[in-house]
This record gives sequence, structure tokens and C-alpha cells, in this order.
Amino acid sequence: MKKLLSVLFLIFLIAPGLLQAAPIAMVTAGYEDFYSQSGIHPSGDLKTMEVGQTIFGTVMDVPKLSKFGIKETRVGDKVHLTMLKDGKLKISIMSVKQEKIIQLKK
Repeated sequence: MKKLLSVLFLIFLIAPGLLQAAPIAMVTAGYEDFYSQSGIHPSGDLKTMEVGQTIFGTVMDVPKLSKFGIKETRVGDKVHLTMLKDGKLKISIMSVKQEKIIQLKK
């Protein structure tokens, strides 16, 4: 009985963390939650960007950014954010020479 209770207690503690750590498979981010999903702090407002416009950003949370498939970054790395057609955003990390295009939700 004690073992069962300890196992249930561990599941209760671990399960929420596993659910929150689910990868962003669809590789999308909304304007409002871009920072919370990507870990990038943009220097401007993504809502007002026009097609072809580029703003800068800074990597603030490496584990969040790695969910987009961008690896080997560090906190403080500079980022170019370029607005593409149809609400797509190109993320370019200069220090690791990697790019990723994501779909922004409005």
C-alpha cells in the first residue's frame, strides 16, 4: 500500500511537468505569446511589422528556442526577425548561422 501511494504521489508530481514540456510540433506562435513560446525578446512590435521588414531580438530562454529546432544558442545571442508573406516570420540567429520560418497566429 505504501509503494502504491508513493508511486501515485510521484505520478502526481511528474505528470504536470511532462504535459507542459510538450514540444511545439506545429511551429506556430501568436503575436501575443511569441516571447513565451520562442524565448526571443523582440525589439519591436510584431503586430505592426510589414512584409519584408526586419527587427532585432535577443535570445532570453534557450530551452524554449530549442523547441523550434534551433540549437547551440546562448542567452544574449542577437536575432533578426523578418516578416514574410501570409504571417510567416523568419528567425535568423547570426551566432550559430541558423534560420527557421514559423507561422504567426493573429
